[in-house]
Amino acid sequence: MKHLPKSTPTEILNDPYGFTYKEMSEVIGEDKARALYTELYKQPFHKKKSININKKSL
Repeated sequence: MKHLPKSTPTEILNDPYGFTYKEMSEVIGEDKARALYTELYKQPFHKKKSININKKSL
């Protein structure tokens, strides 16, 4: 029995961060997965600024 992918190409392209390279390559092919990973991770990761909110006591 052949292993069927659990995801669709549309799901991967809409939100690629939730998938591993292996999962991507099984669904969209290795060439497209490699290009997508290169595009996603070519810029360094930057943390978002945190916001501190203090609750006033009443």
